[in-house]
Amino acid sequence: GVLAIAVHLDVRTLSIPAMQPLSSPRDAGARVVLVVDDNIDSADTLVDLLTLEGYSAQACYSEPVAYDRARVERPHIVILDIGMPERGGHALARQLRALLPDALLIAFTGFSRPDDVERSMRAGIDEHWVKPMSVIAFADALDCAWARHRHA
Repeated sequence: GVLAIAVHLDVRTLSIPAMQPLSSPRDAGARVVLVVDDNIDSADTLVDLLTLEGYSAQACYSEPVAYDRARVERPHIVILDIGMPERGGHALARQLRALLPDALLIAFTGFSRPDDVERSMRAGIDEHWVKPMSVIAFADALDCAWARHRHA
């Protein structure tokens, strides 16, 4: 099933350039992460956090660009917003699941109702996380999700 997590990411207090890693260095060097969100500030902040945590992360701000980038980069993890303006994050998730059957797909969204989680699961999404989320909780949740995914 899909794991739904609701925590708080306060980007107003996040100062990426001055931050040190939140915890011990993660074994994340080989993990490629694609962040898909039409909110440029949100996507870029998340990429900064992931980069700081040792991931190889990049942002895409539209569904067509995200699909093309995923086809070329073959990311291990895709973190996507559900409320995308074109066809929506669930449609993109179905395409990405077909393209990347072994990738960890995470919905990172403001949609928090049980039927939102169910739609994510039906779209092939592994985890459904609700915005906002704290920086530390996000990093820890991603590590736990990756560990579960690898051992599934």
